Amino acid sequence: MDYTIAGQFLEGMISSFTIKSHEFANGYNDGFPIRHPDLSVNNIFVDDDYNITCIIDWTFASSVPMAELLTTPGMPHPRDDTEPSLTAVFRAGFTNCLEGESKIFQPAIWETMRKVWLFTRLTNLDALQDYKHFKELYALIFGEQTMDIPTLFTEERKKAANSNMAKFLEAGDLPPSVIQKKEKAYFSCVGPERHAFSKKLTFASVLSRGFVADRNLWQWIENAEWPKCFPQV
Repeated sequence: MDYTIAGQFLEGMISSFTIKSHEFANGYNDGFPIRHPDLSVNNIFVDDDYNITCIIDWTFASSVPMAELLTTPGMPHPRDDTEPSLTAVFRAGFTNCLEGESKIFQPAIWETMRKVWLFTRLTNLDALQDYKHFKELYALIFGEQTMDIPTLFTEERKKAANSNMAKFLEAGDLPPSVIQKKEKAYFSCVGPERHAFSKKLTFASVLSRGFVADRNLWQWIENAEWPKCFPQV
């Protein structure tokens, strides 16, 4: 249900991605450029001096708006976010080239690029930090840096349409007995430690609707609990 509600918010955000023609350098907002959908380190070949010699895997390349083309590619995988320093280098590659031609991008365009990057990560369902991406995108569009996203979603669930949708989705769930059987079969293969750890996370989420498995939680798991729970990994 959370993804349904997120989708409703995302649909309402689309109009904010529009870039006015004057924000682009003249001659750089015509048509739709070709975008590589998987610009990762595995698809970029370089020589001994780190000059790019070849880019492969253009299978799903498509034409896109300029706003999507200029989003900073994730490295090493497209789903990954980039460090601010690398984002600055990527943008400088465009701005330096344009300055040589006496053309400039308006500064506001880069904020729009960031919005598009976050939006595409969420709509592609291929991100590892959905909550983080949604919260940042919401803040960029609505200017509410301290918005309590769990509370926001809780209020949306109370609306009649969403309440009815939740009942419809629940009707398609497997019976609890079947779910327990499948969980038992899965965890019997990976060990009781993982089962216990998963139950703790589920219990925490039930106690608090505001529970978020964010970056800090996974770092804590990796640093404190992972060696004990998964010694074979």
